[in-house]
Amino acid sequence: TYIIAGMPNVGKSSLLNTLTRNNFKTASYPFTTQSVYTGFIEEEGVRIQLIDTPGILDRPMSERNELERRSILSLKDIRGVILFLIDHSDTSGYTVEQQEALFEEITNTFHKKVVRVQTKTDISKRVEEIGISNVNKDGLEELRNFIFIHAGEMVDTGY
Repeated sequence: TYIIAGMPNVGKSSLLNTLTRNNFKTASYPFTTQSVYTGFIEEEGVRIQLIDTPGILDRPMSERNELERRSILSLKDIRGVILFLIDHSDTSGYTVEQQEALFEEITNTFHKKVVRVQTKTDISKRVEEIGISNVNKDGLEELRNFIFIHAGEMVDTGY
């Protein structure tokens, strides 16, 4: 299982839709995703679950809304690797610094493997090891391959 996490508007649902050929609602305003959504990708008999979570803001838990708390519970309770999406394009409404702070919180809180994935590489310079664009499909095949290659590690290490 891979859990897709990050701030609002960074492309989490778009990624799930693209990889799994689903059609969950996407829009360019915060908290479009109102629930935890699941999709699957399959290759050569191997089926991998992807979970899309509502966006999380970098703020104290006591200030987080119901949707953010659902995401936090998913990150806490679901066994899997976290794909943390980060947008360097400045179109999500959140700075890279805010996203970095959330990345650090997630990494330090959940003690799970966290993989950084840069989104919107069609409108921002790629600076992360893994970069994708849901618009021009750049990097999506690489990410898909990464997911399948590392799926075996998840089983071996208990993720």
